[in-house]
Amino acid sequence: PKLFSFNAPRGNGSEYAYETLNLVNGQNTISDIRNILSAEFGPIPIAFVREYLEALKSIDVIKVEDD
Repeated sequence: PKLFSFNAPRGNGSEYAYETLNLVNGQNTISDIRNILSAEFGPIPIAFVREYLEALKSIDVIKVEDD
């Protein structure tokens, strides 16, 4: 996923990936997760977050519900 190669002023792809997984709790939407990540590390396209979550879903790590 593109998220792994993404860099921002306060974070890199691996930090985004780690924190994204931490934020999956059955209540946060993809938009919520993107907004939290943006506040913590810097803006990130929602498409990158969605792509990463879909990859995790495809290998049965998480269950993703649409916004």
